Amino acid sequence: VVSIWVRDPQGQLLITRRAAVKKSWGGYWENPGGAVRFGEEPEAAVRRELEEETGIVLPDGPLPELDCHWTPPLLVYTYTVQLPERPTVRLQPGETEAAKWVTPTQLREACNQGRMAGPIEQQIRRYWEKLNA
Repeated sequence: VVSIWVRDPQGQLLITRRAAVKKSWGGYWENPGGAVRFGEEPEAAVRRELEEETGIVLPDGPLPELDCHWTPPLLVYTYTVQLPERPTVRLQPGETEAAKWVTPTQLREACNQGRMAGPIEQQIRRYWEKLNA
């Protein structure tokens, strides 16, 4: 699977709330991401997932990889991108029902308050120092 942390010019991070109808973690917050299709490269998958879930199209060029780790049964690739301006977010019906930009401190508070999807919270705690840099 893949995920991405999108930063705006002020250093705020984009999070989206999973649609309440989702079987796993419905109504919880996460960063954009999803499954890699057969034969798809992880970076291409994260670009596709970000566009599908938020309407954000990233500029060409390599994406910095923040983390890659094995969480059985998944290999998780996490990327990060700093955008020159805050983009308009367009939500994907059935996938995302809200979006907001948060500071790293607000992201940590969301984790501490149990508002982030469990697997995402674990990942955030895993690479907090890199994400907060």
